[in-house]
Amino acid sequence: MDLIELKSAWTILQHDVISNDKVDENAILNAVHSKSKSEISKIKRSLHLKFVIASLSMILAIGLAIVAVSSPALNPLDFIFSPVESAIFFFVMALSVGVMVYFNYQAYSQIKNIQRSSLNLKDNLERFIEAMNKAIAFNIFSDTFMTPIVFTWVYYSYAF
Repeated sequence: MDLIELKSAWTILQHDVISNDKVDENAILNAVHSKSKSEISKIKRSLHLKFVIASLSMILAIGLAIVAVSSPALNPLDFIFSPVESAIFFFVMALSVGVMVYFNYQAYSQIKNIQRSSLNLKDNLERFIEAMNKAIAFNIFSDTFMTPIVFTWVYYSYAF
């Protein structure tokens, strides 16, 4: 097969593919606007949910700390703690959740950087594995930081 025959065969093949392979515009729009089903997108959605819940928890904890100090009669932990202990408890919880949010944000930024990468497949996979290891480590740090604080306060309230 010489070069001219190859070119003509290629042209016929291209024309055949273009004329026969048509994609519905609605299918493209649905694919573009639907939620991604990739694992990275699922992880990012769960981190978004954690951010929302953590932000609401921080606001609630700070609000309860202010209520415990400013209005001791409305102290929600009056049966366990004094107003000062309740305020300290709520501020420590807000700070703990803030640290947890920081670790989760670090994991989120690692994942987001991978999605924006324009590297080749091999380098992108290496960076993805490294970022996922960091994201897992940040989640472990946040859980490790939070667990002793919660158990300490639960034991404190049980003991006293």
